[in-house]
Amino acid sequence: MSAAQFNASLTVATGQTWADYETYAAALGRADFAEVTEEGTEFNVTFEKLVEDAARMTCRAAVAADGAEGAEEQIILRHLSSVERDPIMYRANLEYLLLRFLGAADFVDDDERLRPWMTLLQAPTYDEEGTEAELTDELMAERWTAVCVGLVTHPDFVSY
Repeated sequence: MSAAQFNASLTVATGQTWADYETYAAALGRADFAEVTEEGTEFNVTFEKLVEDAARMTCRAAVAADGAEGAEEQIILRHLSSVERDPIMYRANLEYLLLRFLGAADFVDDDERLRPWMTLLQAPTYDEEGTEAELTDELMAERWTAVCVGLVTHPDFVSY
């Protein structure tokens, strides 16, 4: 995937623009046609690090935009709000996100593709003393952000 393809895919998938794209496009492999005349499409440490940075920035903004009052279109939280705690809705939203980001479809009842994401969303949270605590709205939004980041950095997304 070229730098431009990654940036376009990221924008479409998250509904957010990566503000630092122009700053790091050359490091992602974009040709400048002065010294570099071919688009770089190979994975390397720099590409991976910048993909993670872009994912964190755009996913955080996407989940925040979805949770904002009066949001016109839900991109990441299409089937629920960030504060909802319904496993059935988690699954519906995950199926939508896996299709949106990775092109995955045709899920079965106990689909292994959903299991790690469901585990992340349903994991208990603990306070400083180690006792189970209530899952706050902020933590739930962070978990959906983590799902989004995981999908952006997934090999199927960056090599599509």
